Amino acid sequence: MITSGTGEKGAWLRYDEKFYFLEGDPFTVSVEQAIVAIEKGRAREKRKVGVWEKKSIEAGMNRNNVVYLLWNEKYFNFTAEGEAQPLLNEISAEQAEQCIRQALENELAKVAHQIDSKWSIRRGKTENLYVTNGADSAPLGKVTLEEAKSWDKKDAQNFVKQFKSLKMKGSKSAYTKNK
Repeated sequence: MITSGTGEKGAWLRYDEKFYFLEGDPFTVSVEQAIVAIEKGRAREKRKVGVWEKKSIEAGMNRNNVVYLLWNEKYFNFTAEGEAQPLLNEISAEQAEQCIRQALENELAKVAHQIDSKWSIRRGKTENLYVTNGADSAPLGKVTLEEAKSWDKKDAQNFVKQFKSLKMKGSKSAYTKNK
């Protein structure tokens, strides 16, 4: 049985316990239109394309029609938005591995200093420095990289805590390390 409706992400179809994006009115959709939507949806579904470092690589397509890879619980864009997107079944294990390697190298190049296994000083898109543990982060502002290199985990945590506190107060002042 095929059901249809609308939700916060737009019109949808439900078939075989799965939801599919629907272009058009969900209340006047024909069976033929539903079949086309389901086939398009299935073509976008995540599928295994290979294994790298004993971990599965899956490829899928997001709502913006951008192909992504999923490896080791991390997502990687296979191509940039606006570029021609390959068909998921045409992505080879070698292409996927190369894409992931390149993305990991690019990510590593952003690290200016590693504080511990979680905390690091990184360069943002505009080359501004920030401290982060992956979940929390704060721009260094007037703190230099050399000053930040002397930090331990506790210093980094306190800096982010201070940043969040000042941000909540709406302060636009520079953020500095407390000594």
